[in-house]
Amino acid sequence: MVVAVLLAPAGTAFATDDASDMPLNARAKDYGSGWECDRGYLKGDNTACVAIEIPAHAYLDASGSGWKCDRRYRKDSNSCVAIVVPSGAYLVDGSYGQGWECNRGYRQVRDACVAVDIPENAYLDRSGSDWSCERGYKKSGATCVALAVPVNAHTDYSGNDWACDPGFRLYRNECAVR
Repeated sequence: MVVAVLLAPAGTAFATDDASDMPLNARAKDYGSGWECDRGYLKGDNTACVAIEIPAHAYLDASGSGWKCDRRYRKDSNSCVAIVVPSGAYLVDGSYGQGWECNRGYRQVRDACVAVDIPENAYLDRSGSDWSCERGYKKSGATCVALAVPVNAHTDYSGNDWACDPGFRLYRNECAVR
């Protein structure tokens, strides 16, 4: 039995496309046949690689086939516009949204951050953009009023309302015997 071994001379490529058909700023594909554009270029009409236009305040992304805006800028159509951070706010990733959020103790009103007005007997809540009344007080408009606990009632678990004691039921805003 005879086994034939074919050896290619050193440096010979096995690409099926002719290198003369490859446009500028392109290279042979690593796998399969054909070519692909170099980093920073996109296939134009299948015969050319066109440079990616990167606007001011932007850079080529990690894939090499697009761009992203610099920090403090956000994408707007085909450009990068400066993010205007209002007083009482801080910069966040500008890829989505407006690129800023209000500090704790402020709430967003259109394109500004307005300080939360905390009334007497209140505190800044967990969200940081609103307030809640202290235990023993109840919200009434923009103020906290003392909680009036009727006879046979107690302050509930929240501390901002009341409930009837066991054995009593609510009747006309009072706690009556069942």
